[in-house]
Amino acid sequence: MEIKDRFDLSITAASRVAVDHYIVGLDLLLSANTGAEERFARAIDIDPEFALAHVAYARLLQLQARMPEARRAALGPERWAAVSRSANDSMSRRSLSRSKVPRPRRWR
Repeated sequence: MEIKDRFDLSITAASRVAVDHYIVGLDLLLSANTGAEERFARAIDIDPEFALAHVAYARLLQLQARMPEARRAALGPERWAAVSRSANDSMSRRSLSRSKVPRPRRWR
């Protein structure tokens, strides 16, 4: 079964119900109404691989200036864990390789 939006564009998702929550959430976000976060979260709960719901949820969080949460939402749980591990590994390698931490310059 192919899932389409109201503009007859195909949407890749596993569930029509998830797409319906996504569409309502998007309408709420674009009209600056409340409730979009719950709709996107519900769409992601129903279909965790629904990329459009993840991106829309991340955009909502970004608009609310919740940047760390927005990054996690955009990447999805598995990819965020991989990125976090990689960042932690590179930070520990960098801290071991530096003998001195650079100090900020003072303005006169």
